[in-house]
Amino acid sequence: MSLIKSNIKGVDDSNYWVKSQVGAKFHDNLTVEKSSLGGLGLFYDGNEIDQDTEILRISSDCTLSIHQCMKIMNSGVDDKGTFAKTFIQKCLDFYCNGKVTESRILICYCISMEVLNRIEKLDSLKGTGFVRNYLKILLNTRVSNVDCDSLSLLEYYKEEFKGNSLFDSVYKQLINGDCEEFAKFIEVEALENVYGEVISAEEIQHLVTAIRSRILEIPRETESEGDFTIDITLVPILDFANHDNDKVNAYFDVDRVNGDIILKLDKDKIKGSKGKHEVLISYSRIEDMNRFFLNYGFIPRSKGIKLIEIPFWGYYKDKEIPLNVTEILYKLQETPNLQFVVKTDEEGDVQDVKINMLDDYSFLTMANVQWDKYFIEGEEEDEEEIVSTLMEKMSVDEINVAMFKMMKLVNKYIKEYPSKLKNFLAIADEYELNLGETRNIVEMIKFEEQIAEKFNAIYEKKKPQDAKDAFDMIVPPDECDENWTKVRMYPIYNFEQELLDQQIKIEQMTL
Repeated sequence: MSLIKSNIKGVDDSNYWVKSQVGAKFHDNLTVEKSSLGGLGLFYDGNEIDQDTEILRISSDCTLSIHQCMKIMNSGVDDKGTFAKTFIQKCLDFYCNGKVTESRILICYCISMEVLNRIEKLDSLKGTGFVRNYLKILLNTRVSNVDCDSLSLLEYYKEEFKGNSLFDSVYKQLINGDCEEFAKFIEVEALENVYGEVISAEEIQHLVTAIRSRILEIPRETESEGDFTIDITLVPILDFANHDNDKVNAYFDVDRVNGDIILKLDKDKIKGSKGKHEVLISYSRIEDMNRFFLNYGFIPRSKGIKLIEIPFWGYYKDKEIPLNVTEILYKLQETPNLQFVVKTDEEGDVQDVKINMLDDYSFLTMANVQWDKYFIEGEEEDEEEIVSTLMEKMSVDEINVAMFKMMKLVNKYIKEYPSKLKNFLAIADEYELNLGETRNIVEMIKFEEQIAEKFNAIYEKKKPQDAKDAFDMIVPPDECDENWTKVRMYPIYNFEQELLDQQIKIEQMTL
């Protein structure tokens, strides 16, 4: 029985690779075919099941995690194996110097193995039989995120929509010559100019993008019996499964006996299903739009709750906002961003938009507070204690007034936001793209436009006249998921704008 029904670019005999190199064990009714969600997907052709059913099993030896890659690196025994190990270590020392993420280390291992494959040294390491074709698949994976977007367009976006730390991180990687430097290091330092250019900067960037889009969080048992850790892992074949939190009908787990990664159909989720249907898993229970778009290259449009953050405090100018709002927020360690909670229907259309204020006390900047009493020069502040003290001292009415002032400002900002988004879309549409360049960033802009317009429509309909009305635009605490706060973006405080505003005020006073 053949698993692969659609051609996989770069792999001559994909079913041989699945059975003989990956050693995958799969249900007779499971196939890999083209998906309406884009690219390939896993499909199951069958009726209802009376118990959760295993449909795919992959040995942990045929996955790529830091733990497994280290085993592979140390597996060589002869001179070629020593050369391969030394080469990988050189790459790790260069590319993973300093404080780095687990995914960056995994990316480095994969790039190193691709280079070893091209100079015919990969076979000197044990357990790499499946790696060669898997890396070909990654090199032919197309991800619709910003990694191939016009850099001048991304620069324009960065200037127009400041404060998105997730985007800034990706943009920095694209422009800092990271891939160019690594490609040159491999050619000149690691391989000592013996082989010439083995891998290009463009190919390295492609692998970085593809790997980020396919990594899964897989539990692994530690040496302490019963304890598990989470590994960032690439799992061949399982990573063909697409994401849909609303229609999810399968889940992956680990065999506690041998460490195999297994994919199971959820009997309760496919109840009533007949014939062929796509096997859908959840990449993340929390659908943060910035992370999904920048990592996976798509914006989930299924029914459910989505999160998106928009920088606000210190980025929106209004006479009602204190000039030193950024300084206040920084000292309180409160976020300058607004986290919107978005509900979408089955068609992916935005139905409701509210703000999550759980553990967010940024509204205190709108309260009548003498901040110099709390921020005494030369003394170290305890931001949690300051917030706690303020909340205890302020009456309910004072808190409500501050919250209502904030919501009126948010309303003013979001009213202006669609025109700013439309202007960007118009300019992006006129950008001349070089060969291979894209303008995928516009997909995120279009989604933000829908959110802003829906928020404005709801606000206009409610016409809040006081804090009680304004609270209807905020998610009630008992409906908040505490995990929403865990995916908040790292804050970027806009001190540059604050200093500019203060300078303008000084000049105006002088005049």
